[in-house]
Amino acid sequence: MPYDFKGSSGLEVSIGLEIQLLDSETLEPSHLGKELISSVQDNKYIKNDLFGSVIVLTFEDYQCLEKLSDKLAQQLDMLQDKARQYDILLLASGTHPTFPYMGRRLTQEEKYTEAIDRLQWVGKRIATFGQRIQVAVPDGEKAVAVMNSLVTFLPLLLGLSASSPYWQDFDTGLASARVRVVETVPNAGIPPKLVNWSEFLRFVKTLHI
Repeated sequence: MPYDFKGSSGLEVSIGLEIQLLDSETLEPSHLGKELISSVQDNKYIKNDLFGSVIVLTFEDYQCLEKLSDKLAQQLDMLQDKARQYDILLLASGTHPTFPYMGRRLTQEEKYTEAIDRLQWVGKRIATFGQRIQVAVPDGEKAVAVMNSLVTFLPLLLGLSASSPYWQDFDTGLASARVRVVETVPNAGIPPKLVNWSEFLRFVKTLHI
């Protein structure tokens, strides 16, 4: 099975911000994600997620970080205004502090139903949310080198992203309970240290076998 690395010749940054939708009265998840997205005239930046109570703001292939930041702020302001019309509050947090994950409604889209069929209980349990940041690199060798370097900064990145001390109405005593939930997914967690792209390919081939 071939694995072609589709690199980029220049700097390109993409982000995905996962936002929980809450009922403004009960503060429980609101499953009106599809309706909220449909109400936005230019909704190319807004997508559904695994749960109907979550939407994702996505901005792809930006070469200017200032423009990316401005676009994100603009879309968040617009989304706040639209959410008020549905009595929805927006929550950017790693977990919902009290709501049980089994009470969330799954989005009935093929890619999500396939993921749940594959992951089963582990997938349904991933009621966690965050911000994804992707930076393009030119080739596989550079990707492996960058990943090995970034691993050394994981404690700092974890500290900056910690926003989930509660899980299902329980004070976990952790600053980031989200990490402990997500690490049960087979392709999550700290990546293994690899020397180069060729070793990565051998690693993937071994997993397929």
